[in-house]
Amino acid sequence: MNTIESSSPHVQICLPVQKLEPFPTLYWLSDPKWDKKIATLEAGGAVKKMRAWITEDESRASEYKKLQVLYRDQRRSFIKLDEMKKLPIGGRKRIWETGIGGMEDWSLVRCLHMQYAFHLIHPNFVGKKIEEWLSS
Repeated sequence: MNTIESSSPHVQICLPVQKLEPFPTLYWLSDPKWDKKIATLEAGGAVKKMRAWITEDESRASEYKKLQVLYRDQRRSFIKLDEMKKLPIGGRKRIWETGIGGMEDWSLVRCLHMQYAFHLIHPNFVGKKIEEWLSS
């Protein structure tokens, strides 16, 4: 196996249906170094801070909902319909209707790891804010 050294974080794309179970996290931050950096932010209350920052501004809140739709639509593009049919109704809903990482309430922020992984695939204002916090 070849290993490439990089200062950029690594992201894995995860299939939304695995072993006939729903897995709504499409983009997975798989780099231990970056995982630790984000975990440190989260431990310091950054998830709550991010949600407040997003919801305090109407235009940011609107853009965040658009990101949820984009994530959902990207996840849908990886779904094999024959697999979806085999999932229980709740599992189908979790894969088909939810946003980033399976969030039903699209105003919530649950995990900065998922947010940042999504940003690395599709650059967005949430990921830029995370980068700002990481650099300060």
